[in-house]
Amino acid sequence: MDTAHVLAEKRIARFVRGELMGTGMAPDAIFELSGGER
Repeated sequence: MDTAHVLAEKRIARFVRGELMGTGMAPDAIFELSGGER
């Protein structure tokens, strides 16, 4: 796994945490950033 992918994973985790805290980040946007997996 290259570093860019690892950084992307950490970014996604951060977005998910933000969603749980109520920042308003849409779950669909998170799925899109994670590669469209549902």
